[in-house]
Amino acid sequence: MKKAVTPKKLVHYVILFTVGWFSYRFYASYQKSTEDTFRPYGPRDLRRGRHDDRGEHSEDAEPVDLEKRLQEIQKEIDRQKHLRSQQHHKDENIRHPGEQDKVEDEGFDDADPGDEKYQRKGAWEAEENEEERGNRNPLGDAKKDLKDADSDDERVDRMVRWKQGRDDAPRGDDERKPLVGDKGKDGPDFEDDARLKKKDAPKEEFQVEQEVDWELEEELQRRRKKYLEQVAERAEPYNPEDYKNVHEADDHLAFVTAGSDRTWGGLLQFIHSIQYFYPDSDIGIFDLGLSREHLEKLKSICRVKIMLTFIKFWPEHLKDFSKNLWRPMVWQMGLSTYGHVVYVEPERFLYAKNMKHYIEHSRRSGITVVGKKLQYSPFVVTHPEMYHFLNVDTRKLQRVSMFDVTMLVMHNSQPVRHELMRHLVSCTLEEYCIAPPGSRAKCDHRFYAGSKKYANCHRYEMSAINILLNKWFGFKPEEFLVRDIATRHYDGTDVSAKLKLCPKEGGGGGEGGHHDRHKEEI
Repeated sequence: MKKAVTPKKLVHYVILFTVGWFSYRFYASYQKSTEDTFRPYGPRDLRRGRHDDRGEHSEDAEPVDLEKRLQEIQKEIDRQKHLRSQQHHKDENIRHPGEQDKVEDEGFDDADPGDEKYQRKGAWEAEENEEERGNRNPLGDAKKDLKDADSDDERVDRMVRWKQGRDDAPRGDDERKPLVGDKGKDGPDFEDDARLKKKDAPKEEFQVEQEVDWELEEELQRRRKKYLEQVAERAEPYNPEDYKNVHEADDHLAFVTAGSDRTWGGLLQFIHSIQYFYPDSDIGIFDLGLSREHLEKLKSICRVKIMLTFIKFWPEHLKDFSKNLWRPMVWQMGLSTYGHVVYVEPERFLYAKNMKHYIEHSRRSGITVVGKKLQYSPFVVTHPEMYHFLNVDTRKLQRVSMFDVTMLVMHNSQPVRHELMRHLVSCTLEEYCIAPPGSRAKCDHRFYAGSKKYANCHRYEMSAINILLNKWFGFKPEEFLVRDIATRHYDGTDVSAKLKLCPKEGGGGGEGGHHDRHKEEI
């Protein structure tokens, strides 16, 4: 049984037929226009001798005169060539005004000999020949030409020609030098002409956008010289083969950090984590502003030692704790006191007993930085004046990522002292190195992934340690940088009741008497 044609199918058939019909008409019109435009005359057209406007042969079409048609085509071609040539001469006339008379003569090549313009052209050529022979008085001839002119336009044209002929006329004592690269009949070399004009053009005076503070420059040079002398005095040349692996017992590593009243809760959580995972390790606390009450509390905690910082003797720029310039000083004093040290940032604590991997990594070269890579380069956040003290290849510095520090595993070995600490401590003590004049922490713009443009800001001691470690390890951060999976930020938990306390007579506390005197001095 055949299926009946529904109205819906009928509508579809009508639409399909309509689309096909219009597509065919469009294709046919396109083919006709293409043939009419690009199809040349063939033998068939020559035999019939007729062709209508639509490109189709018909009996009613008028016969075509082929010779006349070819002449019209040739004239059109000549006219187009003439227009292009005239435009070319006009362009040259802009660069060489003396060539204007040649452009005007182009229009007389195809003129009728009886035409008035053709006669005027012949008269002008005769005048030029007389002028070249030196027998013409330009001023008298110009007056005569103006007197005999038929119209104002002709007077203007003749006056322009007289002025140009006067300027271009040959002189007996012409000492003008030809253009550089003159090629005779072919005309001058415009490239050499442009270079000549550029050379003769008045040079712009160099303008200094900002005045140079010469007193500041002299002070910078003096401090840089002093810094280099201090670095040279602390040099300790070594043989890298002798320090491929640093050996020490894991229990001998001391954990150090810095504390103040503002970070008191995080400090207690740090001490509790060390007592829980590494009960036999020493704990060193550097006082950066602890109250007397908090100091007494620390003295009663087992294996905690309060470290003297001697802030009173620090340079003035180091006493600004908001810039964290104290970090290199704490690292150096921790190394000098314990030899093998694990530094943990304030308000961070250990949440797992997984230090073995970091300790083994630090034995290769003497240091392991625990932190993370950032999305921008150290070049972005380093003041340019720091490069006067810490010499580094800035192009290579732009290719590496900035890193932050949450924990450091360091050994007081000769390579660490020679390659890192002598430069870092000397730079920290020199204000123009660690905090150059005009440096600030706030940047001009936000960073994006792969930023390499200087953001007009500075990261102080972090910029210095990024420069020194990358330079030491050949700009290969994987040699010293490890991801942090051991510490966490202070979570607000109160652990004061969980701390292990020891009596003062047992030697568990710190250097109480000495620290009391130190606090009184401060």
